[in-house]
Amino acid sequence: MPNEISRQFIDGVNFTATNSASTSPRQAFATMAGAIVFVVSASSATSIAWYVCYGGDDTPVPLINSAGNAVTTAISAGNAYELPSALYAARYVVPVVNAGSAVLRMCCKA
Repeated sequence: MPNEISRQFIDGVNFTATNSASTSPRQAFATMAGAIVFVVSASSATSIAWYVCYGGDDTPVPLINSAGNAVTTAISAGNAYELPSALYAARYVVPVVNAGSAVLRMCCKA
């Protein structure tokens, strides 16, 4: 059909988020229009603080909301969570857990 929007679903792979922005893996996010994060397992982790960076080699910085607070998501293993809408303006997203580590899977729609 003319003017039909084509969507692509990107099934993520499992990765381990740590409690450090320097060791948690960057997730390319520039073309995403929607996403959820599955918490496959969590070792002491109960929340994710969302970090962002412009380039693949840039130092990730915490995403801060308009009230001046870090953007976080409370998590528990076996659940899936929506991503904060401000992340859709980031080129790279870096999930950083508050303690230990967590195995996550991000599934995205582009």
